[in-house]
Amino acid sequence: MDLGSGLFGQLGNGQMGPGTVALAPIQVPGLSGVIAIATGGYHTLALLADGSIRSWGMNANGQLGDVTTENRPSPVNVVGPTATAVAAGNNHSLMLRANGSIWSWGANGEGELGDGTTVDKSGPVPSLATSGFTSVKAGVFHSLALKDDGTAWAWGYNLYGRLGDGTQTNRWSPVQITTLSNVVELCGGAGHSLARTGDGGVWAWGNNEWGQLAIGTNTNAWLPVRLQLDCGFRAVTELGDEQPLIVQPNPFRSAVVVQSPTLSKGGTYALYDACGRPVVAATRFAGGPLTIPRGALPPGAYILQVQQPDGGRQAVWLMAE
Repeated sequence: MDLGSGLFGQLGNGQMGPGTVALAPIQVPGLSGVIAIATGGYHTLALLADGSIRSWGMNANGQLGDVTTENRPSPVNVVGPTATAVAAGNNHSLMLRANGSIWSWGANGEGELGDGTTVDKSGPVPSLATSGFTSVKAGVFHSLALKDDGTAWAWGYNLYGRLGDGTQTNRWSPVQITTLSNVVELCGGAGHSLARTGDGGVWAWGNNEWGQLAIGTNTNAWLPVRLQLDCGFRAVTELGDEQPLIVQPNPFRSAVVVQSPTLSKGGTYALYDACGRPVVAATRFAGGPLTIPRGALPPGAYILQVQQPDGGRQAVWLMAE
């Protein structure tokens, strides 16, 4: 579904030009089997279940990938190989392939395609991110990618240090953000970037003029800075005089098993997110070991609190992959 301005065809409904506006969501005709969407400055990418990509909207820099620079008010096919994920910047586009390589197309004046040049491309070309990548994201004029070894990589425009390599030098090919490890998620903004690590940490770098890095100042950061997240959660503490809660596996994917002699008489358990907001209400259990299904919990850090019948409480950190 699309809504808003369709000046450059970005509504995908076959119309474009001044006065083309949708004030409520409209369905993009002719699309089915869509499994992911990425929106750029004035263009959209749709990834289909068969790995093919459709695109529509502004195409002045070739960001639609149909080997033209004509704006398209209806979805067109992106030429080239199939993909498992897509990302869109202001005027550039990226895809992740099943073999762990990244391909890109569109505007490249700042090196945001990562192919070692600053020449725009109207169809997908392989970037220098050639293997082992599991995720690709786009900022306005820069790109970010995550590798299967937990390393983070970046390329493109580097004003304010948004690439996180300690410089403000534009990078035409991927560079590793060497101060980060065990990264599980990346995202890019207009002039800043963010990462989440496997221990629940959140890191930020780049433009901070309006405090968007949340590091307590408005000073730009050329290297990732770990956020000191204080959400005011004080209700759960880990008791030192109790036998500890043993959780396996941790991180977990489908369920976690909790064991401790203190669980033998049962009690209740509750689950909170990293800021102390309840995500699973207090639930009774008859006695350990305690198996907690993941259900619909998204990836991230959680706090498990167990309360025994005599009122004693224990807590432990969990990580959902």
